[in-house]
Amino acid sequence: MATAITLAGESLIARKQAAGEPLVIDTFLLALVPDLNPDLPVDRTEGKPDAGQMMHTYAIPEEFKGYVNPNQVV
Repeated sequence: MATAITLAGESLIARKQAAGEPLVIDTFLLALVPDLNPDLPVDRTEGKPDAGQMMHTYAIPEEFKGYVNPNQVV
């Protein structure tokens, strides 16, 4: 499975960096997207799934958040 950041995410990261603000990732979303083929290239223009496709959201507890370096978080 490929790993990619959407264009919207890339833009958000750039804006936060330019403003000297941290990007806080505080929610994890699991979705069931019909006909999604993991063998195809990632569509970086894709937005969030429709509400009906969102199966679970998880608020990341403060104690589980961590910073490793500018390119890696936990």
